[in-house]
Amino acid sequence: MSLPMSRQCGNPGETCGMLTIGASGFCQLHDPQQAAIRSQQARQAARKSHEWKPDPEITAWAETLDFSTVESRAQALTETARLVAQGGLSVGQGQAIAALARAVEPKAKKPTEQPPVFVIETPGSTNGASS
Repeated sequence: MSLPMSRQCGNPGETCGMLTIGASGFCQLHDPQQAAIRSQQARQAARKSHEWKPDPEITAWAETLDFSTVESRAQALTETARLVAQGGLSVGQGQAIAALARAVEPKAKKPTEQPPVFVIETPGSTNGASS
């Protein structure tokens, strides 16, 4: 049994240099019948390459954040700012941590103001006082 002779890709207009597989006269990169397969492979590769992968060190650090007291919140925000400045966290991640710290901070109650009391006096009026 003899193997079929390999030839160079028959892609018109370009010199591909790759060897053909089968009787199509094209390599895998230029075979029109394999365009759908190539497109699917490219989509899968793009999804995989853009997939978010958490940094284990940052994940471990995030577990140590404590927002229970004012001092611990201040320390967590200082550490977060330092990591953002050093490039360990993105600005968006730092903003999210700051928003979480603000969310757990107890709200200061506004003092309730008494409505002003107006006394209207007119000449000859006792304003409700008996004489």
